Amino acid sequence: MTRHRARFSDLSSGEQNLRGYFITFAGSVLTATAMVVGPMLSGSNQPSLKPESPQVVQTAAVLNGLSAGMFDGLALKDGPDANLSTIALLRIHLAQQQDPVVRNQIFGRVASFIRRRAVAPTGKTYGYCTRTVRPTLPVEVQAALNLLLQRTGADLSVRVDLRNVDLGYADFTNQRLDNINFDGSLLCRVIANGATFYGSTFEDANLRYAVATGAVGLDSGRLGTTYSLCGTVLPVPLRPDPTLRRLESTDPEPHLRCNVT
Repeated sequence: MTRHRARFSDLSSGEQNLRGYFITFAGSVLTATAMVVGPMLSGSNQPSLKPESPQVVQTAAVLNGLSAGMFDGLALKDGPDANLSTIALLRIHLAQQQDPVVRNQIFGRVASFIRRRAVAPTGKTYGYCTRTVRPTLPVEVQAALNLLLQRTGADLSVRVDLRNVDLGYADFTNQRLDNINFDGSLLCRVIANGATFYGSTFEDANLRYAVATGAVGLDSGRLGTTYSLCGTVLPVPLRPDPTLRRLESTDPEPHLRCNVT
């Protein structure tokens, strides 16, 4: 172990322990990761491994014995592959976990990772929001977002912090996005048809050209605090609201022409 400490001397003790865990349990982790990452990236609601499978039981047992600090913020110094492995382990752990406190700790760590890896740009965003080809999120951010979207039942009553993140062009069709703080975030051209937003906030968020047909849980009070609704397709019941109509037709970047629905 001495040589490992010297090799990773620039890492925190929690990260060193996590690395030691990956070395010790490499076989089971790689097996579990390979079988979980595929559905995770596709946004599947269920992991491929059955809850009672030996790989899940062994991996979940190891995770239960680790200190919570080892997963705080995920392995931020690592590249996408290492972070995908960590997210896969958290997904397995979440599938085994019924304790609401632990579940919300997992969601909190994943949200923190997204905030650090998908920081919203500052300044004008007109060019970003008018791309003809939809950009994709970094693979590890998409995987973390898919995990965060596993919130269900009582999970949805707990506030999630996604302030000042860049989730532009993300597809949230029919997703539960309740009680998420999107303040200051870049959400231009997101697709949120049929999504729910009960309790979510959007102060200074950029929803330029977002499509939210059939979305529920939105109101003029919260949407009226956004940075931009230029060209946004709002749910039908909200379209007559005069405040939102004004935000739909004007933009903080004056040269931008908005199409009002």
